[in-house]
Amino acid sequence: MRPSTRVDGPARSGARAVRLPLVRAALAIAAVALAVTACVPQSDIRTTEPIGTLEVPRTELGAAGARIARFDPPGAGSQLELLVPVDVTNPNAFSVRVTRIDYRLHVEGAEVGTGSVEPDLELAAGSSARLRLDPIADLGRQSRLLTAVVRAFAGEPLAIELLGEVTFSSPGFTFTSRSRSLAVGEASALQRVVAPELAFDAGESAAYLLRPEAPVVRVVMRAANPGDIGYFLYGRDLTLAFGGEVIATEDLRPQPLPAGREGRIDLLFYPSWTRISDTARAAIEAALAGRPMLVEVSGDLRMDVLGIDSFDVPAGWSVGGPVRSDGATTGP
Repeated sequence: MRPSTRVDGPARSGARAVRLPLVRAALAIAAVALAVTACVPQSDIRTTEPIGTLEVPRTELGAAGARIARFDPPGAGSQLELLVPVDVTNPNAFSVRVTRIDYRLHVEGAEVGTGSVEPDLELAAGSSARLRLDPIADLGRQSRLLTAVVRAFAGEPLAIELLGEVTFSSPGFTFTSRSRSLAVGEASALQRVVAPELAFDAGESAAYLLRPEAPVVRVVMRAANPGDIGYFLYGRDLTLAFGGEVIATEDLRPQPLPAGREGRIDLLFYPSWTRISDTARAAIEAALAGRPMLVEVSGDLRMDVLGIDSFDVPAGWSVGGPVRSDGATTGP
């Protein structure tokens, strides 16, 4: 309910007698309004209903700093998701309720996204509480920003700032601050680029003849990216071994592995009858006849993030299992 002023008095017969008390009352109300308005920091608050000394709730980045929750170039373009803890403090001598915060996200000085939150947060005089904002940014093709985000996964923090307005209320009145800095600081990656989890798919792996005297061993791997950043997985000179003997090598072309997703990787190896041992040739012929041949794939793999930086998959990985003919005399 808005504050109101009521003027009461005995009935008077003359118009002049009625007008004088009303004029005096109006002047008194105007004087009170001017006195109250002088106590409010109008340069920081847009409102027509000031009440006494009033300050906008203060906001700042939480002590732990912001975190990069997800960055997924292969799966969803250049979308960046952040977790930003914001501490909100009520500096007033009375309680206020924070009802809405509208913000604009800046990364490395560039505005890249907007958002809002409606916390309905009650703050007693002098008290503080923590809010978590989840801004999402689309970095587009801004190579400078993309590089900065990728570097964050290598240990270099990302500069961020939230600018915006705070809407809050005290009993009977609602206020909205002018645009201000809500939180400024750095965002770090929750984790580094994480190596994929690789598994041999025996049901899809097979041996077949591409043409007479041209055997092919198809090895299918399931690759899962358990991390929060997507990348392209690639490798050179991956080896196919049987009984410890390398019988073929092949490169892995870049394969997209979005954050938190799984993908299928097909590797086609072409053993040469003239370059392998009789034992290996006999094993391949057995596989073509339908009997299992145990093989192992290993080598050097790397994870590429947008072509900006790449990271090694730790050495020592390998996948292996049985391959046999899938019933076809030639491959697809």
